[in-house]
Amino acid sequence: MKKLKVILMASGLMLGVTSMNAQKRPHKAMHTPEKMFSQLDTNQDDRISLEESKDAKMGRLAERFEEVDTNKDGYIVLDELKTAHQKHMAERPHRKKFQDLDTNKDGKVSKEEASMMQSKRMNAKFEQADTNKDGFIDKTEMEKMRKSRKARKKMNHENKMSDSKRMEMRKMHKSEEAQRSK
Repeated sequence: MKKLKVILMASGLMLGVTSMNAQKRPHKAMHTPEKMFSQLDTNQDDRISLEESKDAKMGRLAERFEEVDTNKDGYIVLDELKTAHQKHMAERPHRKKFQDLDTNKDGKVSKEEASMMQSKRMNAKFEQADTNKDGFIDKTEMEKMRKSRKARKKMNHENKMSDSKRMEMRKMHKSEEAQRSK
């Protein structure tokens, strides 16, 4: 009975910690230049050395170090990282807005219009997005598709967090059991 109480308490604690962490760290805030900079600047001297960029487990900063270090002083400062991030975001193939996709301006996107854009995902998901099967995607169907994708991403992110917390709780539980058995 005592074991069951401990397990239930640990499970409740795990769920509480997971939901608190999910609220504290929204998914989109994870990849801001400021967040990346603070994680990469391991010695906290307000600049990132080539060595720090090589040790980083995120992105390919070390490969692009010379490009990002615009003043060529051997370090990347926050402003340089922000500029590089903005440039990267501008060069990324952005999700096209409905109005851009609807080239003939009839209020819906045909399979042909969708295929003209360079998004393989949109082309592959066209049939799925066309929920009324009329051969077109209207604004409502497009919004449903985006909301569904956003919900899936959020759920995947929360599941990853709960898995790591679950592992942490298991380790804690095992160490408590080992201490009790001594």
